[in-house]
This record gives sequence, structure tokens and C-alpha cells, in this order.
Amino acid sequence: MVDALWKNQRVLVTGGAGFIGSHLTRCLVDASAEVIVLDDLSTGSRSQVPSAAELIVGSVECRSTVEQAAADCTAIIHLAARVSVPQAEQDPDGCRRVNVEGTANAVAAASAGQARFVLASTCAVYGDPDSIPTSEATPVKPLSVYGQSKASAESIVLDAIEQDRLQASCLRLFNVVGRGQNAASAYAAVVPRFAECLCAGRPPTIEGDGLQTRDFVPVGFVVDCLLRAASSPVAPVVNVGTGHETSLLELLERMQSIAGTALQPTFAAGRTGDIRRSVADVETLHRDCGACEPNRLGQALRDVLDQHAPG
Repeated sequence: MVDALWKNQRVLVTGGAGFIGSHLTRCLVDASAEVIVLDDLSTGSRSQVPSAAELIVGSVECRSTVEQAAADCTAIIHLAARVSVPQAEQDPDGCRRVNVEGTANAVAAASAGQARFVLASTCAVYGDPDSIPTSEATPVKPLSVYGQSKASAESIVLDAIEQDRLQASCLRLFNVVGRGQNAASAYAAVVPRFAECLCAGRPPTIEGDGLQTRDFVPVGFVVDCLLRAASSPVAPVVNVGTGHETSLLELLERMQSIAGTALQPTFAAGRTGDIRRSVADVETLHRDCGACEPNRLGQALRDVLDQHAPG
């Protein structure tokens, strides 16, 4: 098992108090790793960090703080980022400082300490992709400030790999779902928003016609992929998805079935610039990471519904 490889290893998880980071941190602690979490707690929560992990409250924008957190680490898994698309549009400089300069600081620390490095990137770098399913060879054409910042972060990592300064990989995460995701989040929040409505007996709202598709990825599978990429060399860029395309109407139907409800959705105007179809080509993931998603989406949806259930 991948978990067995982490016993007694010192690992830095930036953004480890957030949604994905907290799942990853708990997994590493359970695997007997020595875990350092660096998080500014702007969106993460102190309560999400296991007591066995060391929490450093600080920003990846500060190079000395990153260097302190990365000292003697054998691996750095870099999740710290501003992920809200609207927030990035309102504050592009702040987004750049965290997502681009923060990545440069983390890469410098990994390079200096010869630590393996994994960047949590995003399918947003593809923009409205030229091909479906979307492979890693698809041109990078981000439509948002957030996507542009992640593409720039990837470039920093890939340059360091090319210069033989870093053993690293950029994982392009598709729409991650699971327990602990904030319904008020601007990032892939349709699942917790649907869950909140269904559990409260309110009709959920769908923006657009509901036929837009996404590749919904269980957070547990994402954690497994991050650990695989951090434990041994893989391709410089890897999609992390299921390879399954699900429309919002299909998603709602599946969640209604699990919840035992039959609420008719209301429809609102679609969001400007919303991508119509998104699904990952996962050939590289399966070949290089040895990862295979065994259809855990149903359990992830149950977890989110349980989280929002009354009482």
C-alpha cells in the first residue's frame, strides 16, 4: 500500500487545513508520517488539523515561513492556493501572490532540501477544452484569473523539472467532492449546495439547463493520487479525474436517489463563461500513478449528504 511508504517520513502539506488538505493530512498521520501543515487559515480551519500534525499558521507568500516549514522534509505537497474564481477576478494581484509567488517559494524550498514535490493544479488551466475527454496534451488556455495563476504555477514547477532541480509533478484536479466541502465555497460547490437543499427539503437551483457536464472526483481518490505522485516519479503533468462525464441533472438525480427525495429543481440563468463539458482523459493517471478510481463517487455523495443531514 502507498500508506506504508510514509512511516516516519517528514512531509509538508501547504493548505493542510482546507478541504482536500485536511483529508490528506489525516491520511498521512494515519500512515505514521511526521506531518507539518502550513496554512494561513483564510479558508481552512484549525479544527481540521489532526492533533498529531504540527500546524504553522502562516502564508506561502513568505519565503522564510515556507523554508521553516519545509526544513528536513522528504516531500512537499502543495495545495495552498486561492481557489475562488470570483475572488481571483476581484483581487488578481492577491491571487497571483498566493498561487504563483507562493508556488515559487515552495518550489525553492523543495529544491534546496531535495524534497519530492507535488503541485495540486486544476483542470481550469484548459479553459474551454479543444477535446473531450481532455488529455494532458490539450493546449492550456485558461479563461479565468484563477486558471491563469495555476498555469503560471505549473510553469514554475515544469521549469524546475527541466533544469533538473526538482523531482515533481503537477496534478490537474477535476471537480473534487467529499465530506468537509463548504457549501458557500465558489470551488466546485454544486454537490454540497445540492446536499444542503435536499436535506432541508428545499428545491435545489440549477444554473443553466443542467446539461453541462463535469468529472466529479471523490476526495479520497484525489488523496491517493497525491500520495502516489509524491512517493515515486510520475509524469510532469497528470490529470486526476474519473474519466466519467456527469451532467448536473444526472448528478441531482443520483443524489435524490441516495437521499430518498424527489424535489423538482428550479432553473436560473447560466453563469457567464461556464464551460459546457469537462471530463478527464485518465490514461496517464492509470499508467504512471497506477491509480484506478473504483467508482467511489456514490460513497462521496453519501458522505456529503450525511454531513448536511439534520441533527
